[in-house]
Amino acid sequence: MVSWLDFRKVGVLGQGYIGLPIAVLLANSGVKTVGYDVDRELIEELSKGITRLSERDLADLLKRAILAGTYRPSYRKEDLSGIDAAVIAVPTPKLPDGNPDLSFVEDAVRTAAHYVRKNGLIVVESTLPPGSSEMIMSWLKQEEREDLMVAYCPERAMPGRLIEEITGNTRIIGADSPEAARAAEDLYKLFVRGDIIRTSFKTAEMVKLVENAYRDVNIAFSNEIARICELLGVDFWEVMELANRHPRVNLLRAGLGVGGSCLTKDPLFLYHAGRKLGYEPLMIFEARNVNDAGPYRYARIVHEIMDLIGYNGKRRMAVLGVTYKEGVSDTRESPSEKFIKFFLERGYEVVVYDPMSNETFGGIGARSMEEAISGSDCVALLVGHSEFRKLEISWIKSISGKENLVIFDVPGILRHQDKRGIVYLGVGLPIPREYLAIRRMERTHSNVEKVH
Repeated sequence: MVSWLDFRKVGVLGQGYIGLPIAVLLANSGVKTVGYDVDRELIEELSKGITRLSERDLADLLKRAILAGTYRPSYRKEDLSGIDAAVIAVPTPKLPDGNPDLSFVEDAVRTAAHYVRKNGLIVVESTLPPGSSEMIMSWLKQEEREDLMVAYCPERAMPGRLIEEITGNTRIIGADSPEAARAAEDLYKLFVRGDIIRTSFKTAEMVKLVENAYRDVNIAFSNEIARICELLGVDFWEVMELANRHPRVNLLRAGLGVGGSCLTKDPLFLYHAGRKLGYEPLMIFEARNVNDAGPYRYARIVHEIMDLIGYNGKRRMAVLGVTYKEGVSDTRESPSEKFIKFFLERGYEVVVYDPMSNETFGGIGARSMEEAISGSDCVALLVGHSEFRKLEISWIKSISGKENLVIFDVPGILRHQDKRGIVYLGVGLPIPREYLAIRRMERTHSNVEKVH
């Protein structure tokens, strides 16, 4: 399909998780595409057909586009000269107070303004807080590029399924002029098979934040229920299964916390947007606190149980899985990082193995499960990768070679196996009575001290 804007050359600013797939999809549709990024090493890898992302079909699409001559990765801004449209897919990190850091978006918009042709198009994929359209237009006014059309098409794809979801999911296009909406829709129809729905810029901003806040709040609810189940001696996973048989209930899985680049920051952007307007959305804020506290809560429980068992000297822990969720290589904002650092700060030797990632968060990298588990006093199974779902407690115990081995099982993979001879812990599973008794004694002692 040829747009009325006639997209002969498009620049995609940012060649990360979203920018690279969009760039190669555009290139494979026949559009000459410049994939711009400030990371020179990344650009050199892409020029050789090498991608850091473990995504189905992405490597093939990249190589095909390079061979066809339709994709050109570059760290030189001048290579963007004369583009008909710019797609901005740069990070929107959060500041220490939880507000959005729009510096990368601003830099990308100003860069695009220098190189998009007259009456061209800028589409922003990066997460934006409500009201950003006015800010973007002010940047363009400062650059004397008020002729440009601007639209917002927030990414809504999941790592591990990026190509499938970028092309197949329904896309929301926010624009405050019919011309910008039409131009953006024509551009996205070059690679999107799913429905494309037009709305206002501000509505699109809200939709993106609401989607991720919704998931964060619902995960927090499940995590709260799991923690109550642990103290009651009830199996959360059975509770979830039975509760979900109700036609209007859909409990999500509990876990160590929440990770990924979106769910950990987008709810805070929504929270601060409300506060700036005089309303404080407390549920959204508290859900973030619940999910953020998870890694520390479970690390403390595991550490105190090992104290209770009486492990002396240097303690060795095997960590299986560090990505933010199963089946992906993405470790951004993974709750595993906080968990691992808790033990490193307390002098543990932490050995990490993940078949999807080489990240260790400061621990020692292992080449296999056996290497990680061997000699470990505790095995922390944090992510439910397919390779780990074949594990058996008896095998773990034999490889460890330790008496009173502690196993902490976040995804609940081992919960139905014979646990004799080990101390078994898991998210949403009953906490050992001995530990609960010690905690009750500590609380009682603390309350007595406060009275006196």
